[in-house]
Amino acid sequence: MYKNLIGTPSEILRQLSNSRFAALLRLSGSALASPSAAVSALSEQLQRLRLSMSAQITHALLHVSEPTETGNLATEVLVGLQDLLMEHWPNAASPTITCSISGDEDTAVYVLLTSEKQSCPAVYVSSEISVQNEIGASLKDLWQRYQDTGWTDLGLDWVKHPPLYPTSVTTNGILVLGINPSLNEKDLNLTSYKAKREVGPDYFGRLTRFMNTVEKQEQRFQAGFAAGATAEATVPWSHLDVLYVRETKQARFREEMGRAEVAQFIYEQALLTKQLIELVKPQLIIVANAFARELMGKDVNKDKTQGVWMGLKFTKEPDLHTGTYHCTSLPGSPPVFFTSSFAGSNPRSKSDDERLAWQIARCLHQLQTPGSLIALN
Repeated sequence: MYKNLIGTPSEILRQLSNSRFAALLRLSGSALASPSAAVSALSEQLQRLRLSMSAQITHALLHVSEPTETGNLATEVLVGLQDLLMEHWPNAASPTITCSISGDEDTAVYVLLTSEKQSCPAVYVSSEISVQNEIGASLKDLWQRYQDTGWTDLGLDWVKHPPLYPTSVTTNGILVLGINPSLNEKDLNLTSYKAKREVGPDYFGRLTRFMNTVEKQEQRFQAGFAAGATAEATVPWSHLDVLYVRETKQARFREEMGRAEVAQFIYEQALLTKQLIELVKPQLIIVANAFARELMGKDVNKDKTQGVWMGLKFTKEPDLHTGTYHCTSLPGSPPVFFTSSFAGSNPRSKSDDERLAWQIARCLHQLQTPGSLIALN
């Protein structure tokens, strides 16, 4: 079982309140006046904990919420935590420490400790990464460069309108990759959007319906398929296009890619997306477009002379444990599922979607199950 955490420090604490673990320590207020004050307060709490329990600590999860994701507080507290655990439990093997950081208006530090006699679910702390903050300026510069080259005179209107991207992407969750936003006359002045998650006939409506199915299957796996059993929170998901140019007819990309300047324009956007994916650190990726798959580098030829694009590396064959490919270039080598687009008017196969949703949920369950083995070839 696992629990996904997302939200403000108080919300995270509330989500942890019913979990089974050896101890949960929280620092706030004056204890966070400085990194040294935080380490000192943490030392006092660990000392009291050591006197009240005999079990050894085998794993610690450190989560730091800060107004800005600088990581300064987290870095010093992490070093202090490592020293303190060895000081208070000197005879124990060095415990595994996982650290995560999220930006928030309130500052808080959580330390979740697991002992050898008590177990807790794997904990995943999710946060939101601003696309504007990460690549907004680079996209603006890219558009300006191609506007200056007189592309509009060549019949390409791609840089006539500003790039379009989601306001944020969720870290440590499911990342759904599309290819590009459509050209919509109502949205010409927008540079970012927050897609509605309502089931409907449009792209995001169809995607939402599918992800709802994934979530239901996740809950079934977590509850052990037992009647009346309760499930933990499901893994959050977000959507990101590989390209940011507004184009309804996606066939135009392939039609124009023979021109070197067009290929370069697409390539530079794909590299910015790769940068975002690396920051997001997804647990699992769903690629819902054949061209997006190609731009990731999945279809590179043996000589690596064609189809490199992002240059991401994948396992040669689907993994027998998870039933799909893994991207070995990304942190954690997340599993990657390839499917057709959610765009268009043709209905998706309900049975195929149910089967894929079950496979994705099963994969997530296996990744969160202690002792699961994944062979990456």
